[in-house]
Amino acid sequence: MDKRLNSPEQNASERGLERRSGSDRRQREGRSPTGYERRRQVEQRAIEVVELFLSREALEMLKEKWRH
Repeated sequence: MDKRLNSPEQNASERGLERRSGSDRRQREGRSPTGYERRRQVEQRAIEVVELFLSREALEMLKEKWRH
């Protein structure tokens, strides 16, 4: 077996393992590879925060529920 194939001195492209083209397909304008687009444009997900005001009794009831 050739020991040069496993040597750390050789980089991935020399061993023939590098398959990436170097261009990021997310940065290119084009169609979906499958032809089906789920979204027209990418949007950041909106964070939804809901603040609850509970009475002391309701809070104690929830604590008891989550203990079991």
